[in-house]
Amino acid sequence: MVQQFGNIFEVIGMDGVRKSFDVETLQAEIFRSFLDAGFQEAYLAEDLALAVEHALMESNRPEKIFTETEVNIAVGNMLEDIGYKEVAKIYRVNHPALALTVDSSATSIAQLLKNHLRLDGELTLRLAEKVQDAAKTLNIQAAAPMLYIELAKFYQNMLNETPLELHVHIPAPNSDKRKARTRGVTVVTPEMIYNVLSPSTRRWVDLEIIRIREIRSVFPTIRLVFRLTEYVNECRFEIPVTEMLLTPKLYQGGDALHEICNAASGLYLEAAPENQEPLPVYLTVPDLSLFAVEQLQAAWPQAKKDCLELLAPLHETLGRDIVKLKVK
Repeated sequence: MVQQFGNIFEVIGMDGVRKSFDVETLQAEIFRSFLDAGFQEAYLAEDLALAVEHALMESNRPEKIFTETEVNIAVGNMLEDIGYKEVAKIYRVNHPALALTVDSSATSIAQLLKNHLRLDGELTLRLAEKVQDAAKTLNIQAAAPMLYIELAKFYQNMLNETPLELHVHIPAPNSDKRKARTRGVTVVTPEMIYNVLSPSTRRWVDLEIIRIREIRSVFPTIRLVFRLTEYVNECRFEIPVTEMLLTPKLYQGGDALHEICNAASGLYLEAAPENQEPLPVYLTVPDLSLFAVEQLQAAWPQAKKDCLELLAPLHETLGRDIVKLKVK
């Protein structure tokens, strides 16, 4: 099914306030860390932010609620894993919450768990007692908040028998750590994909109605842009456009996207045969609001739901799940 028209999970800040996860904000923070560390590979920020977002979406946690600390630790560890320890250090400096310590009193631990895990009062107290007992056994007087939170989740897991984890998978085409930074290279270029497409699909790319992004090794994904207003203009429909006229044409557009995805997947497997997992698909329709106002002659955002339903043929013809559909 098509997912992610808005945020589907939340992050709890150090102040205990919930907020929607914003992948673009995270991308900007990682980008800034690359620049502050003096590295030119800041373009990797998008891949890394998407990798974190994908890990959150795929987490087996019953409720899609995470702590800001969890996200920040995942980013720092991921930067180190791909060979950018200096960037990881800058990122952690820019997120000082990672360095905070909390004393091991039951009151402090209970307040921390209440803010971060949003549990009911009785369960919070039970977990706080278990965490405090563990801290005493380990002779811990004060520790980073994440230690207490992970201990609490461990004990909660024992109570619920439901494993909770946040894992960011970074494919590693080269196991040699000395060459870790080669993981940021482009594996499949848009030109490589374009060269194996049929003439009919190439036409949509030539017209810049469909744009193909490169596939990089940090977080391999198929990323496509579909410009709906230009597509409708090329179809030469009368305004306002009707669903009856548009739907068959969108199935044709979906055929082109399907061909591109198959070509991209095939080329990626040739380049990285050790990575057999299907590539996540990210589709952006950057002009959906413009389409609604100018070509449907409808009010926005009131027509957003109907417009999203109009995009169903693209997904149906694509023949695979779209991990994220981004519209503007």
